[in-house]
This record gives sequence, C-alpha cells and structure tokens, in this order.
Amino acid sequence: MPSLQSIVLYSALAAILAAAPAVFAQNPAHAQDTAPADPAPAPAAASPDAPVDAVAPQFMPVFPLGLDDAAAPLLLPLYSNLPLGRPHPGVKRAVIMVHGILRDASTAYARALTYAGAAAGERGDTILLAPQFLSASDIMRFAAHLPDGGKSIAYWQADGWLLGDDSASKTGTRPVSSFTALDILLAYLAEKDFFPDLQQATIAGFADGAVFVQTYAAASRAPDLLESVMVETRFLVAGAPHYLYMTGVRPKEQTDAKESAGKQATAPESVGFTRPELTICPGYDHYPFGMERLNDYMRQQGASQVRLRYPTRRVHYIAPAAPLPSATVIDRSCAARLQGDDIAARARNYFSYLQTIYGPVARSLQRLHVIEGAGWDAAALLGSACGNAILLGDGVCETGLIGTFGPPGEMPKDRENGE
Repeated sequence: MPSLQSIVLYSALAAILAAAPAVFAQNPAHAQDTAPADPAPAPAAASPDAPVDAVAPQFMPVFPLGLDDAAAPLLLPLYSNLPLGRPHPGVKRAVIMVHGILRDASTAYARALTYAGAAAGERGDTILLAPQFLSASDIMRFAAHLPDGGKSIAYWQADGWLLGDDSASKTGTRPVSSFTALDILLAYLAEKDFFPDLQQATIAGFADGAVFVQTYAAASRAPDLLESVMVETRFLVAGAPHYLYMTGVRPKEQTDAKESAGKQATAPESVGFTRPELTICPGYDHYPFGMERLNDYMRQQGASQVRLRYPTRRVHYIAPAAPLPSATVIDRSCAARLQGDDIAARARNYFSYLQTIYGPVARSLQRLHVIEGAGWDAAALLGSACGNAILLGDGVCETGLIGTFGPPGEMPKDRENGE
C-alpha cells in the first residue's frame, strides 16, 4: 500500500494536470520553423558554474507537498521521446536518466537514446525521460527562449539539486526539492489515465547523477506508489563517486583498493567496518555521505524510515572491476576517501557494508555488477550489456564480462560460459 505522503502527492499532481494540461507543451523556442534565433554558442561547460548549452524543450509542473491555492507551480524542463500531457497506451517501460553536476540533460538524454533508444524505437513501448535541474546562470542565458521569460522555471543554487535541496525562492511560488520534483514525475508515470500499460520504470545516473539516484532511492517514498500499481521500479547507480551510508561505520583501512589492485573482485564478506576517529575527518558522516545534518527533504522522510526502506529498493550498482588510474578526477574529500581509495573500491566496500547491516534482505533485491576492463566512463558502464539488461530487460546480466556479487562466499559468476 502507498504511504499517506504518496497519496497526497498523487492527488495534488492529478489536480494540477486536470487544471492545467497545457503546461505539458513543447517550448515554442524549440519548435521548427518558428523558433527565434538561438543564442550565441557558449563554450562547453567546464565547471558547474558555467551555464548549460541547452534547456530541455518540455516542461512539467512541480510543487512542494502541502501546496496551497495561493502558490503557483514551478516548471521543470525535461527531455522526452514522447509528448507529455496525453495518454500513451502501449508504453510498458520508462527510463529516467539523471544528468551530472554540469546539468547537461541533453547529454543524459543522448545516453538514454544511445543505450535504450534503439530497443525502445524498435518496440515502440518505452518512454525516455531526462529531467533538468537548472541554475540561475542557465535561466539568465536562456530567458528569452523560456516560458514567461524563465520566471516560472525552477532552479537551484550551486549543486543543491544533487542532494534533494529546495529550489531557489521565487515570488508567488514555493521552493520545491529536486527529489520532490522526481516524486511528481514518478506519480505522473503511475497515473493510469496516461500510462495504463506501464510495467517497469528505471531511474539511472552516472557519476554525480548516480549519487542523486542512490540517495533518492533511499529517501523517496514515491517508488512505493509505482509498485502499488504493479510497476516494477529499479535504480541503476553507475560509477558513483561516493555513497550514502546508513550508520557511522566505514571500511577498515586494510580493505581499501590498494590490496585488490589488479586482482579479480572477490566475495565481499572479508571487508571489516569500524567507526573512524572524528579528529581524522569531522564531517565524514554528514549528508550525503552519511545520515547526519540531513536536509529538509531527508528530515521529512525520517532517518529511521530511510534506513528501514532502503534494502527494499531494487538497486543495481555498476562499477569498474579494477582501480582507476591515479590521474582520474574523482571526489577526494576525506569523507569520500574513507569509503575507499577509488570508484571500484568504494562500490565493493559499500555493497559489502549493505550485506553486513542488512544481510539477506539487501541481497534479495540489490546487486553489484563489476565490469572488467571498464574505466570511469558512461559508455563502458551504462552502455554495457549489463546496463542494457537493467535499463530495458529483466535485470539479469548475461555476459561473461560482468561479475555479480551474490550472497557472502559466492564468487562472481560467468553466466555466458556457465562457470
């Protein structure tokens, strides 16, 4: 059964859809033949401070829970291969691709088209979605091309969207968490008047987008709404630079990636955990690395409920099998380094941690897939045979290049060779 919060969320969304269906419309600035001249090309965003190169052409109303009549919804840009705001019978699968810290939803959407679009096009039964969480600089650059000059578009300060923080305040509206915005998108997919045949939804992200997806999987109750209408909901966390730990322990130093460099990944039961000295890294357990100093959205969910709910989520973690070259740019803060020396070690350590605190509960629904020869690259991880199986298939990896951790003591299996 969906929670009371999910019911409120669903009811509020249904009311807005009924009152303002025209919100789901293509941005006229993107329509062929009638579009105004594009702004001068900007250099590729090299940092989160640079404005994006494009804003998605469709918009969805977003609003905080407990919306009152005096507050107007904000608009969230998103890419989609299907027009929103109309019924889509026959659509059985939804893939939501979350962008990274550069807010380049066009890249995230291109990944969805590349890794899932071919199969989706052949079958005609898949909707691909890529929401975009903008900054003030993005609104300023594209104001002339946005509805209402951008005044109604949701935007976030710095990288607050990545953590589920509230959007910036605007006159006549109320701030909305980026996690609530995704809640509304899931509630929209759960609406049978729009998607009567939907059977599966996958939320995926790479790198910082994977941090968003993993944290959202832990925090949100909206997936329960999809599950209540028989829509299997999966999360694909690819190459996350760090993870949300539910308790204050971290991997012991002797289990870091240095000991396993160049070796095949083994069953993770050998990893031990201990509570670090605060003098070494005082903020190591602050959100989003841990459960201290939570933001408003996380506090509303309740830390205890987040801990209890997370092992019930269908989460697939994909990571390289071997440590990355030392020159690879990853999060090297003390809080991140306490989770492991590199991307590969952090993924293995975290999955071992889940098995340690949750046992069989986590092993029944969550899997770690390691890819031999892969770097920290979206094509190698999301675009792998394993990634494709999770995005659009049955979630079972059937290639010999993928190692999947099962119960403690079980080695990665080569399904293709039957070993």
